[in-house]
Amino acid sequence: IAVASTSRYTRNRVILRATCTDEKGNLLRGVNIAIAGITASSDAAGYFELTVPGDQLQPSLTLNAVASGFAPWSDTVVPNSNDVIITLHRQK
Repeated sequence: IAVASTSRYTRNRVILRATCTDEKGNLLRGVNIAIAGITASSDAAGYFELTVPGDQLQPSLTLNAVASGFAPWSDTVVPNSNDVIITLHRQK
């Protein structure tokens, strides 16, 4: 699963938006995303949005992505930085 995302800082909060796809570029529904205790799932278009409130912002945060049939993924992201790309690998 590749997740291309953007983050935007807005008055003491960061909004993280992304679209989830599989290795072939197919949009994926139901990918569970978590960051700073905030969770969301991708919709039918593979899209999700998370808002991290200012009181939970850190210089870097851990972003997790989990989907059925794929190995869990976790990495550190920096709010208001470049796009994030997540690749989950199919479980064998």
